[in-house]
Amino acid sequence: MSRRDLKGAEPRPTAGIVAPSRREVRPEIQALRALAVLAVVGNHFWPGLVHGGFIGVDIFFVISGFLITGHLIRESTRSGRIRLGAFWARRARRLLPASLLVLLASLVITAVALPVSSWQNVMRHVGAAALYVENWALAADATDYFASAASPSPVTHYWSLSAEEQFYIVWPLIIIGAIVLAARLAARRERVVAIVLGVVVAASFAFSIWWTAADPLAAYFITPTRAWEFGVGGLLALVPAAVVPSARARTVLAWAAWVVLVGCVLIYRDTLPFPGWVAALPVVATAAVIWSGTSGTRFAPDRLVSLRPVQWVGDISYSLYLWHWPLVILLLAVIPQAGTVYKLALLVVALVLSAVTKRFVEDPFRAAPWLQGGVRTLVASVATMALVVGAAGGVWLSVQQRFESVTAQLEQELDSGAACFGAAATAADADCADPHLLTFPDSVLVNAVNTRNVVPNGDTCQQDRDIDAILECTFGAPEDRATTRVALVGDSHAGHWSSALGAVAAERGWRVDMIAKSSCAFNASDGLSAVFYPAGAESCRAWNDAVLQRIVADPEISIVFTSSISREYTVDGGAPADTHEAQAAGYRETWAALAEAGKTVVVLADLPQMGVGDIPECVAKARSTVDPCTADAATALTTDPLLAAAEGQEGVLPLDLTGHFCDAELCHSVIGGFVAYGDANHMSSFFARSIAPFLASAVRDLP
Repeated sequence: MSRRDLKGAEPRPTAGIVAPSRREVRPEIQALRALAVLAVVGNHFWPGLVHGGFIGVDIFFVISGFLITGHLIRESTRSGRIRLGAFWARRARRLLPASLLVLLASLVITAVALPVSSWQNVMRHVGAAALYVENWALAADATDYFASAASPSPVTHYWSLSAEEQFYIVWPLIIIGAIVLAARLAARRERVVAIVLGVVVAASFAFSIWWTAADPLAAYFITPTRAWEFGVGGLLALVPAAVVPSARARTVLAWAAWVVLVGCVLIYRDTLPFPGWVAALPVVATAAVIWSGTSGTRFAPDRLVSLRPVQWVGDISYSLYLWHWPLVILLLAVIPQAGTVYKLALLVVALVLSAVTKRFVEDPFRAAPWLQGGVRTLVASVATMALVVGAAGGVWLSVQQRFESVTAQLEQELDSGAACFGAAATAADADCADPHLLTFPDSVLVNAVNTRNVVPNGDTCQQDRDIDAILECTFGAPEDRATTRVALVGDSHAGHWSSALGAVAAERGWRVDMIAKSSCAFNASDGLSAVFYPAGAESCRAWNDAVLQRIVADPEISIVFTSSISREYTVDGGAPADTHEAQAAGYRETWAALAEAGKTVVVLADLPQMGVGDIPECVAKARSTVDPCTADAATALTTDPLLAAAEGQEGVLPLDLTGHFCDAELCHSVIGGFVAYGDANHMSSFFARSIAPFLASAVRDLP
């Protein structure tokens, strides 16, 4: 999030281009900072109470646009130029010291409190935060199917600082370009700057509305969808100081704006299309507070916003924003069900740390004589950023070495055919002392990020949930020696069988065409969509129609394997369990079309619903050699619409291999010495390969 020069370059009545150049603290801006940071902190500490606290980011963005634009315009008016190097150096001295300090502290928190399975992801985000591109890293994760369940990192909140730093780089260039254009046109400078900034605001706002509807998860983070918020503040800075409402009007406007902001904090929900048009209300309200200034009338909010505690929180708002989220992550790691008392204690810790950081880091570095120079600041900035990136990279590499080591060990165990390795430990005749003892602790690193969608020949083959075009990969026996053509079709829960099916195919002389799509079961009936991604329903239906036609029309394909996370799917927006029957009817209709075309359909039952979140992370957190993340079998193995649909249908072979995950009482996450899952619900590729002999046995009668 962002806080700017906490004491500052703001003219008191309003920030106009002809406003006085006197530098002073504006209490209403400090109060806005206080509200913004408390809203964000409140949302993270008590999300069920402070629902809309995320608008604190938008408040900060408007303040930044207002202050920075006003500063740049005043400098241009005063000296006839804008010194970019000096401006960027001031920003670096203001923001980097505290930011990098908290990043280093986050490295320590990660090492002490977070499971090793999350370290690489956290290190990637620490590096992105240090380079101020965290918002783009999170946007990439938001569109990454296998990253969607990743646990939060202690530096997630750096996304807004990244957006702000990008604003600091680009915004002065836009203003300089507008000033140059005004000079060439012999036009009034302020008018041309206002027009250019107005165009930027309009374009960004339109893009924000469009992209928030098209890709809401990524749209939340990226800079182009947020630029208009900075721009609104920038346009406000161009309003002449003479254009000020009466004191009475400013009083009414200020109270109305504060009520709107507090109302948004309490009423807004994260289900709103944000930061599209919905963000306009808190953005305009923030601008209204700044424009109103302090009217000095009897009933104005001046006295309230000037209270010493309010001003103090505004003063430490930048450090408070930096510290609060890593502390939340630390608390949840140590006490997952922390109550109000713990959270209040943590808030006190955050306030103390913020005050200390403000006093001994922010202020000294901003005024340090040895940093008063663009070159010195640049060298110091690059060096400290490199230190953080290097530390994060070193941790990432150490984890990678552990991953490569355990991968080699698991490969060796697979090649040796060890009787108690993986699914082999669950065989009826297996003589294993404890099939659920974690003998390969670092198997928690073999997660979905390492093995995502990779079929046995090394290709990556799973279509994005928003794209309906067919994406195909082939593996198994070489084409010139293949005796049978097979298709593996469905969502990622069909795809995670590719390693097992690849081993069977190589042995049986099968050539496999894999056709998979995220969040989309192979069910060609109308109305089926993933309840966790209803926006993909139309794409899923189009993909299903195309895939069904493709397979039916291919006379060489004789066997179709399919599976899905069927218990989680819904029909026409109902709750999954309420629509299982309709879903099963859709499966039967689809499979009947395949059977009529002469195909045999093999239906693989879905895996147990473990309900423990990310399973490798659960095991890593437990730091135990005994399987710590089990689930009650009766709860984990509820009715599976796939199996229900397959029962008794001609041309359909149902296969239920969940017995290798569950016994009569429990379903297990550690099976045959290592973690069987790569995330919350997908098999790891090693476990899939270990279950291949059992799959081969189940389909031995197929050609």
